[in-house]
Amino acid sequence: MHDKEMHQLQARITRLERQARRSRALSSVLACLLAASTLGAWLSPSHSVPELRTRKLVIEDDRGRDRIVFGAPAPSGMGTVRASPMTGFAINDTAGNERFGLGLRDSGGMTMGFDAAPGDGDPRNPERLNLGVDDEGYGFVRFLDKRTGLAGYLGLRPDDKVWMEYFYVTADSVIRRRSGLEGDQTMREAR
Repeated sequence: MHDKEMHQLQARITRLERQARRSRALSSVLACLLAASTLGAWLSPSHSVPELRTRKLVIEDDRGRDRIVFGAPAPSGMGTVRASPMTGFAINDTAGNERFGLGLRDSGGMTMGFDAAPGDGDPRNPERLNLGVDDEGYGFVRFLDKRTGLAGYLGLRPDDKVWMEYFYVTADSVIRRRSGLEGDQTMREAR
């Protein structure tokens, strides 16, 4: 090789070595910046979303089953239909059956319903206890028997007095006994 070619080759090698050093330095700086920003994001408190809008929110268990369902309107339980539209939520068992519901009806009433386990009574309505405020603003507790019939009712009357009513249904009649501050009353109605 000639001296001129040797000199050109030496100059090229020197330039390549200089570029390699700069590339390594730049890579090191970028790696440090990436590590610092990753660590900073990991250590800094998470940012909350100022507002979340949805019509339905489902919380699943570890097997992907719907366990708590919020909705506007509130969802109906598996195989059931709500008596009236409401906004609220339902808690389901592992099989997807609603066991608890809370809802605000479009008409203004607010109710909580507690349901029996499937197979415990008439499958048409597993609800056993209601607690709420009716559309006119009166508080109540309603008890249903395993046949889905009304068994008892504790309520606030329009005169702001509390009364308890017991129901017993036979093949041919409905017996009602009402107790309150004004005394007891028993009524029998034909079916």
